[in-house]
Amino acid sequence: MKTNQITAYRSSAIKMLLIPALGLTMIFSSCKKDGTTTAAVTADEAAEVMVQSIDPASGGLALQTTAATTITLTNSSSVKCGVAKDSTISGSGGTAARAYTYNLNWHRLLTCGVGSLPSKLDFTFTGGSTYSGPKMSSDDNSTGAFSVTGLEPSGAEYTVNQTYTRNGTQQSKVRNNRSFTSTVNVTTTNVKVNKVSQQITSGTGIIAITGTASTGEAFSFTGTITFLGSKKATIVLSTGAKYQVQW
Repeated sequence: MKTNQITAYRSSAIKMLLIPALGLTMIFSSCKKDGTTTAAVTADEAAEVMVQSIDPASGGLALQTTAATTITLTNSSSVKCGVAKDSTISGSGGTAARAYTYNLNWHRLLTCGVGSLPSKLDFTFTGGSTYSGPKMSSDDNSTGAFSVTGLEPSGAEYTVNQTYTRNGTQQSKVRNNRSFTSTVNVTTTNVKVNKVSQQITSGTGIIAITGTASTGEAFSFTGTITFLGSKKATIVLSTGAKYQVQW
């Protein structure tokens, strides 16, 4: 049994959304020998891309979730029923070894029920991001659709359901220095976000990555995401490989 630790990113503060700096660390435990591969890309390399698709520092799903609930909270009294609004979320930062940028265009629409009481806030977005770290660099485009419910003041949490797709080109900087293209698809179910702390407390999702290496060989991995609260999540691939994620 060998345990490999993969550090995805440590960012500076993400501007505009007041999201704290994060150190996103992924722990992988496996009884397989080093160098085990599926086609041309290893599980570790695929998991690195999956993590960047979640990582707030690279404009990932966790940022989108926090941004959606932050916008819901700060605009709850000014957003009008049935009136669409647009906004842009962007950020950049880095250290000597790491760097990231992201720019996301949001479109949102509030649906109200009886008595004009808000019942649901829908978001769609498109955007791009780049990431460069010690083990991998990536250039991505992303799209998604989120639905936020639990808008009533008496509730303690929002409920967020999401679909998220990220297409990109990656260059690995370890092992065989593979380059590849990939598509990551994430669908989450009933992700809960605390209205006070703006932190994800629970929820589950399905994640899948497909792609093609520069050698022409195809690869694919599927797995599940479980959000544990306290800025932690677990990714479990269908192969049984388990990644503990913390930001």
